[in-house]
Amino acid sequence: MKVSNKKKILALFVFLFAIFSTTELNPAIIQEQDLKLQHEAIAINIEVPVRVFKGDVFIDNLSLEDFELYEDGKLQNIEAVYLIKKTSIEKEESERDKEEARKIYRPEVSRYFVFLFSVYEYLPRINEILDYFFDEVFLPGDTLNILTPVKTYNLNPKAITDNIPSDEIKERMKLILRRDIRVASGTYHTLMRDLEEFALETDAENYMRTMRELQQFRYVDLNAMEGLAGYLKAKEGQKHVFLFYQQENIPLIGDFAEMTSANVEIYDPTRPDGMNMASQSYIADLLQSITFDTEKIKNLFADSSIAAHFLYITKPLIGSVDIQRQGSQRGLRHRDITEDVYNAFLRIAKDTGGIIESSANISSAFQKAAFASENYYLLYYSPSDYKTDGKFKNIKVRVKGKSYRINHRAGYIAD
Repeated sequence: MKVSNKKKILALFVFLFAIFSTTELNPAIIQEQDLKLQHEAIAINIEVPVRVFKGDVFIDNLSLEDFELYEDGKLQNIEAVYLIKKTSIEKEESERDKEEARKIYRPEVSRYFVFLFSVYEYLPRINEILDYFFDEVFLPGDTLNILTPVKTYNLNPKAITDNIPSDEIKERMKLILRRDIRVASGTYHTLMRDLEEFALETDAENYMRTMRELQQFRYVDLNAMEGLAGYLKAKEGQKHVFLFYQQENIPLIGDFAEMTSANVEIYDPTRPDGMNMASQSYIADLLQSITFDTEKIKNLFADSSIAAHFLYITKPLIGSVDIQRQGSQRGLRHRDITEDVYNAFLRIAKDTGGIIESSANISSAFQKAAFASENYYLLYYSPSDYKTDGKFKNIKVRVKGKSYRINHRAGYIAD
């Protein structure tokens, strides 16, 4: 959410105070001035990045009159529209004079990129992602943060201004990612192989212990996500979070091998199979969906105007495939445990105006998402009945008379 004219509002306060302290006004005029001041003080402009597609093709010939915007179901007056490609304003329309509009709305086209890797196998195509990003996407003034399974890295903008060659920066990033992912994958694959052995032996106690350790790899840190949203909310410009998440399978133990993912949640064991009831119940809990507040995360990201792009890698982990192949030969069954994560981040991406790609080719998926993210409209409006009530205000954007696919953030928090 962008609040405009703070300096003008402050000046207005000073100007009106000078008038009230030197001029005699009747109560009616004072009340009218007070009401006007209150209205001016809460006037804000909401910025909504919007991407419009016909199939996979971005539609770049729309005008202000083509759009409709609703807040909580109420039609709003769109005051300005800007067409942005990369960091250039290609077209602008406003109800105001061009110079006046730019002073009021101040479209900021600087960019913040965040790469979040939740993968436990170093895929060679990760190199292609970095090559494409630095060769085709990244521009001077952009900011890049990379979150690996081990650590967070920030690309120092000075690296660009100091004229360090982009090839050198790319190679450093590749080394960092390769190292961190391999460090995490070593522990991950060891746990997966242990899990297979405990499943074959129906060793519920050790199976549960190992599952708990594996869950730490899959845990979605709500505080970290909130912190990321808060950090980016304070930044002016366009914010893109690319989440890379890889499909994974686990070996099942005992009766759970006979279940589908749908009926794990309603598991009610009726016969002993070497595991006591407490163990069976606990394992059922471990196999259920990861629980985190999807609604809260998507609202925070939407409020911060973060576009979350979800890139789901359908190529299962090599270690998981090996384990599954060997386990099948020994009578084990496996289950894909990423369905819950997929559904959660699918919703977050949709409600933040992000791009969703699902592919075994991580590089191709990223290129499509990155290209689509670089073309967008910025719509500005002042809510007709704005109240700072701390509630989430739902936004819906339409293109009149068209059935285009439209991506935009779901709303903002009126705080």
